[in-house]
Amino acid sequence: MTKNTDIRVPDGYFSDLQERLLTIPEAKSPRRVHLAPYFAYAASIAVLVLAGTFILRRTAVTPEEESSSEWSYLSYLAQSLDPDGATYDWRDSSLEDEDIVDYLVNDGVTLEELVSYEENH
Repeated sequence: MTKNTDIRVPDGYFSDLQERLLTIPEAKSPRRVHLAPYFAYAASIAVLVLAGTFILRRTAVTPEEESSSEWSYLSYLAQSLDPDGATYDWRDSSLEDEDIVDYLVNDGVTLEELVSYEENH
């Protein structure tokens, strides 16, 4: 079964096709590494580190602030949770061991549990 087409091949085209193909130089594929994504990753990490450092330095507590009685993280946290100032400041109390034992007994802790705790610690 043959198809009749109007496409014609020049005379001698296929006879020297192999020789003509061998004369074409080999195309060398470029072995370039695309560095743009790596630069983008490095830049994003650098931005994150710089932003984190900036934020930490702005919010860091100096030793003077930490030791002062005016400010501590716990008091700041308590004030933010209870803006009316109704929190209990344990530093102002004179809490005795007897008060702790009374609290634990009233809370349902047995004397045996207290003695066992005392012996183990």
